[in-house]
Amino acid sequence: KTADSYHNLGLAYHDKGSHDQAITNLKEALVIRREVLGQRHEKTADSYHNLGLAYHDKGSHDQAITNHREALVIRRQVLGDQHEKTADSYHNLGLAYHDKGSHDQAITNLKEALAIFRAVSGERHESTALSYTRLGLAYYKKGEYDQAITHYKKALAIRREVLGEQHEDTLNSQKWYRKSLAKKKNSEGCIVM
Repeated sequence: KTADSYHNLGLAYHDKGSHDQAITNLKEALVIRREVLGQRHEKTADSYHNLGLAYHDKGSHDQAITNHREALVIRRQVLGDQHEKTADSYHNLGLAYHDKGSHDQAITNLKEALAIFRAVSGERHESTALSYTRLGLAYYKKGEYDQAITHYKKALAIRREVLGEQHEDTLNSQKWYRKSLAKKKNSEGCIVM
């Protein structure tokens, strides 16, 4: 119960944007969970996962990556490769790599997340659409506009069906789809000398 209290306090601080306090409490929860539950336990993985999120939001990408990797290893061992939480770990690891500027590693992890979400939740699910969106952004940032367009188009189709035309996420997908088309058009229009 003490670990859960620290964990919940850490989450509350994280939601408030108090990253250092969140990290302090989440670390305390992790220490207790490792001692009481062991390294290979779902709640221990949850502590690593939420520490990764707090470090990511703080801008400490290397620490985020380290914690998301730990969560991923445990989740794969405890929950298996075809579990939503395992997909979440791949997804958040991909985001941390993306924000660090390591687009190839981001794409690798985001592809893993997408494959799991498609298998677990199906093609027409918001988690799947979010994975397509994040992959689209990684390809966009890498300058691979054809891939970005492909992924944004899939995300947009799912979100139109699941969320509706006027939903904020649908409109966001539409915006990035159009931006990718414009970037592709501009890159093809450049004359190389």
